[in-house]
Amino acid sequence: MTKDFDLQSPKWLEIIFEGKNKRYGAYQLRNDSSNRHIKALVIVIILGCAAIFLPRVIENMIIKSGEVKQEEAFKQTDFDTQTDEQKKDDQQPIEIPTTPPPVLAKSIMVTEARIVEDSKLQEQNLAQANDALKNLDAEISSRTNLEGVTDGSGVNLDDFRSNIVDTTAKEDKKIYTWVQVKPSFPGGEEARLKWLQDNLVYPSQASEAGIQGLVQVGFVVEKDGSITDVKVVKSVHSLLDREAVRLVKGMPKWIPGKQNGNTVRAYFTQPIRFVLK
Repeated sequence: MTKDFDLQSPKWLEIIFEGKNKRYGAYQLRNDSSNRHIKALVIVIILGCAAIFLPRVIENMIIKSGEVKQEEAFKQTDFDTQTDEQKKDDQQPIEIPTTPPPVLAKSIMVTEARIVEDSKLQEQNLAQANDALKNLDAEISSRTNLEGVTDGSGVNLDDFRSNIVDTTAKEDKKIYTWVQVKPSFPGGEEARLKWLQDNLVYPSQASEAGIQGLVQVGFVVEKDGSITDVKVVKSVHSLLDREAVRLVKGMPKWIPGKQNGNTVRAYFTQPIRFVLK
């Protein structure tokens, strides 16, 4: 008979409380004990799994977040691609008026002749006169225009030469903050990020003191690609600032920027993030 009787069966509970007041709290507690045991077991299993796997999940998330921040920190922020495209769209083609060249007047250089006595001429004077005649031939050929007009409407060649302006282009020393062709690191963006990561040295004193943050360094890419005028734009700490300046000054020569087809000096800003791991 004992084998056929299940202690977990509700009948066992009914036998115990037969003829007794079932509204008493003990009956309800015993009746719900199985559900409470199951719920408690599920909660213990969940908490155990969380204690085992949650630290690993959090550690992986922190490592991935740090890697993403490090990569974003080395991205160049000075030139906005969208702004560049808008500026290019806003630039309207300039129409250069074409004015026909003026008609030159027909001109012939006339040399005044004077009669001088033979006694006043010396051998040295004759030699100087010969040299002067040679120079005079060249000057006559340069000031003579036989293809011009003779009706008075032409422009005298000498007057035209006097208005000529020296069009030799002066060296452009202006520093451009926006250029049509941006200066670039040899090898491209990925090569620049890799170079910065490989050559960055975290100051030991800053590491021991727990100092970290983002330092922004501005500099000028010269026409020959060299880096000059390196300055800290956004400071964090003098230890990190010095390392950021040293890192930028040590970069190899860049490919310089261009404006209207000409090589120009261009300003560039490089953010460098110092992160303790």
